[in-house]
Amino acid sequence: MKKLFALEFIMILFISCNSKTEYQTIKIKNKYSVELPDFLSEVTTLNEGASLQYQNPLREFYVIVLEEPKSEFPDQKSVNLETYKAILRDGLQSNLTNPKFYQDRDTVINGLKAKLFSLSDTSDNIAIYYQFAYLESKNNFYQVLTWTLENRKEQFSKDMTKIIASFKEIESREK
Repeated sequence: MKKLFALEFIMILFISCNSKTEYQTIKIKNKYSVELPDFLSEVTTLNEGASLQYQNPLREFYVIVLEEPKSEFPDQKSVNLETYKAILRDGLQSNLTNPKFYQDRDTVINGLKAKLFSLSDTSDNIAIYYQFAYLESKNNFYQVLTWTLENRKEQFSKDMTKIIASFKEIESREK
């Protein structure tokens, strides 16, 4: 009986690990939407300033979105995506232990100018891999941050890229 139970458990685990990931579209306050894997759950504990926070702690996979209205910058006309990225990157370099930046590139995501990059960092002997996107719309800047353990980079890199590429601002199109 115990062998049968163990075999059933292993089969269920194997089937669940090999099941195809489905994506769901999440809309936030009629401002933006993003497609997330169905294995993520909403939380409120990752970052108090994030308008979207999802995680799967068993898979060590996390996503947040931060939004900043351009009206909050003292000199709105001098802040663009390039200066925004420079400000945030300086903050990352001072707050992370030993960040290594990779794959820095400019692109457009669903009509919004974007700066993409990834980085690795080790903190408390835990190696973490991040994929970031900074996006600029007419009235806002957005940060889409995804991260996982460095040793799960290959497993989740495509999901991270898909999440970032799915970001769409809603508010500017509906006005």
